[in-house]
Amino acid sequence: MLYYVAIESARRSIYIQNAYFVPGRQLRDALAAAARRGVDVRLMVPGHHMDQPLVGMTLRHHYGHLLRAGVRIFEYDRTMMHNKDAVIDGVFTTIGSINFDPRSLHENAEESLAFYDRDVGARMEAVFADDQRYCREITLAGWKRRGFPSRLGEVFAAFFRPFY
Repeated sequence: MLYYVAIESARRSIYIQNAYFVPGRQLRDALAAAARRGVDVRLMVPGHHMDQPLVGMTLRHHYGHLLRAGVRIFEYDRTMMHNKDAVIDGVFTTIGSINFDPRSLHENAEESLAFYDRDVGARMEAVFADDQRYCREITLAGWKRRGFPSRLGEVFAAFFRPFY
């Protein structure tokens, strides 16, 4: 609920780094709505270096919905990314072990610290900007051009979503 309220309240920016980003429909819709109302929404997720490929395929299945709304998606390709943080409007920050997946949000006993502080927000935005140098941005046109094997893998992986 905390993430949902923060996303719904955002007016300027939402920067999320998350290793296992498979949010439910409500959070995906909230991110898309934020982008449509002019909020700079950026997601950083793992690229090729991922220990759970099914999770990555499931996420990619939902890229279109987010990209069409104006959400910018970056895949981190330097090494495996294991970050789990978010910065909203440069003032509200969460850092911890919570992934944006159903298991983490509803079942696992995971923790995150929340800060309402401009200095912490500025530092985490700087971390995001630095990490963004090692990413490739996913565009709607590029996502649409992905091949049949990728599309099939995404549909297959989605069947296992309840286990993530």
